[in-house]
Amino acid sequence: MIRHPVRILGLAVAFVLLALSIVSFVVPVLPTVPLLIATCWLFSKCSTRWHQWLLANPRLGPPLRTWEEQGAIELRVKLVSTIIMSACLFYPVFVSRTVAFPARVWMVTVALLVFGFLWSRPGVSTR
Repeated sequence: MIRHPVRILGLAVAFVLLALSIVSFVVPVLPTVPLLIATCWLFSKCSTRWHQWLLANPRLGPPLRTWEEQGAIELRVKLVSTIIMSACLFYPVFVSRTVAFPARVWMVTVALLVFGFLWSRPGVSTR
């Protein structure tokens, strides 16, 4: 466990990431999987109780346990994430004329980084 002031900061960041990952269930542009992995990692360093709570969660726990045990992301999660993020990027990047060019570049860059992260991890089939 880390020392007290850093632990409090780590927990605060973990809760912000957890809130963002919950919002990302509704707002598909946000990358749910990397946010949850970062949240789980921070909880593992700062609070055993919250880390165990996250792993025991019936909805969030199974993919996080797969990540911790195998360093893998389910193929279904990779596909759904890629399709939804690509669909959400299509209009602002290729159709809209009101989105500034630097913003388009930024959106595509972030998406490519997330895709690279997702697809560079080993995959596991859903059971």
